[in-house]
Amino acid sequence: MTMSIKKLVPLPFVEFLLKKYSKPDCFVLDVGCGPAIYRNTINGKYIGLDINKDSYFDLTGQRRMDTVASAASLPFKDNTFDLLFAKSAFYQFEDPLLALFEFKRVLKADGRLLLIDYNMRTQKRIQKKEMANRPCWTQNELKKIVEKSGFRCLELLLALPYDTGSFEKKIRLFLEELIGLWAIVTAVK
Repeated sequence: MTMSIKKLVPLPFVEFLLKKYSKPDCFVLDVGCGPAIYRNTINGKYIGLDINKDSYFDLTGQRRMDTVASAASLPFKDNTFDLLFAKSAFYQFEDPLLALFEFKRVLKADGRLLLIDYNMRTQKRIQKKEMANRPCWTQNELKKIVEKSGFRCLELLLALPYDTGSFEKKIRLFLEELIGLWAIVTAVK
């Protein structure tokens, strides 16, 4: 019996958001980068961080991080990054609030945070499958957590590879919350 190796492919909406928020001269930190599939999406300098360097769980091969560390204790100086993002990782952090304070510390003034995490409905399905109890939140709950940590200019985003008008965005955010797949929040330090 041969086993096929599943290759992780960048999601178009994540690529769209990263291109939108990264500039050619920016310094970007990907927290919980795993195999670092968004490394080539970034317009600026990319640093991938993950908590360990062991083989990736889905057989894609080795993790491709640049730095091994916890999100709650980032080994970078204050005011280092222009953009910090975490995709499908924030729900796994042991102390999400502590991680957010670290994110804020390492972001430059007016630096941008981009959290792309699972919505509560999706997370509950993952919990059953993985038999692991982890934090769950709706989009609005995630937004409140980020706001509580002192970020400003918060905005909920859609899992679309393009921008929409405000009316369509409101409808889609409502449906996204109802159906549940992604909770996407961006904010500024």
